[in-house]
Amino acid sequence: MIKATELDRIATIEGELTSQDEYGTPTTTWAPIATVRAQRLDNSANDFLRADGEGTENLAVFKVRYRSDVSTKDRLTVNGIVYDITAVVEMGRKRGLELRCRERT
Repeated sequence: MIKATELDRIATIEGELTSQDEYGTPTTTWAPIATVRAQRLDNSANDFLRADGEGTENLAVFKVRYRSDVSTKDRLTVNGIVYDITAVVEMGRKRGLELRCRERT
């Protein structure tokens, strides 16, 4: 179970939208799907961080309440930092999600 006091950050889940401009050129924009409370996990993310190897990429894992509409095609914005969601891991039976992310450069 996720305790409300652990969810100390506000995150926006955004989905990609593709449209066309007046010349017919496809353009990509991001639209908010939901604003949720989240917790950034550091200690429990060790396996994920180690498996990805060392480098200059900033990796993070966020825990949120369960949502069925989140996928790796979406992105997450927390404190003005944009993250690509690389994995969505269900915690328990629809109790929560771990969003494993890579900071967008």
